[in-house]
Amino acid sequence: MMSVTQPGHKRKTLGGSFLAGLGALASIWPAAPVASRYPHRSDLEALRGDRQRIGADMRRVIDRERARVQASKTR
Repeated sequence: MMSVTQPGHKRKTLGGSFLAGLGALASIWPAAPVASRYPHRSDLEALRGDRQRIGADMRRVIDRERARVQASKTR
């Protein structure tokens, strides 16, 4: 086995390089996953929230378009 020497550096062998690579991999590997709580208690609650958000969006659009039509009639 051939080892590489560089001025000012320790000699690295295949085993040393392998261990250095494992250390680098361990430093960038993601940590253990943290359990995150799903924000809804159930699927029904999630659907109810979606329905409320969609309804609110639709009301805003209807009100905006109604105001736009009224503004165009008064011109």
